[in-house]
Amino acid sequence: MRLPIVIFICAFALAACEGPDTELDPHELKRAQHGFTALSAEAGLLAEQLASHGVPSRFASVHQQALGEESLKLSRQLAKPVPPGLRTAHDKLASLNARFQIEVARIAQASSNTSDLERLRESFRDMKAQAAALETPA
Repeated sequence: MRLPIVIFICAFALAACEGPDTELDPHELKRAQHGFTALSAEAGLLAEQLASHGVPSRFASVHQQALGEESLKLSRQLAKPVPPGLRTAHDKLASLNARFQIEVARIAQASSNTSDLERLRESFRDMKAQAAALETPA
């Protein structure tokens, strides 16, 4: 008698799990968009603080790595099949996130060059604005 109950519970648990073929839904895309705008703002603030010598370069290196890891998490969130209605916003956000990963890796290198840091800060501000302007259904 217990075996059917165990099988039912296991089947129910498996059905509740999201598989890799589960489509990205509008709420997930909206959360990813908000997460990306926050990451971009944080990276811009880090570049600004470095330029004004408000943080040590060692801290910048650690913070840069943490931002890169958060960006990779975002990439994994976006790595789902995308329904046609979300494709444009998804592709733009994924593209911005790839650009972010490249730019955030340059922060610590630029720590002694104010003009490079200003360029990075502007780049992060631009990415944040582009992500905020995406039309994503919620």
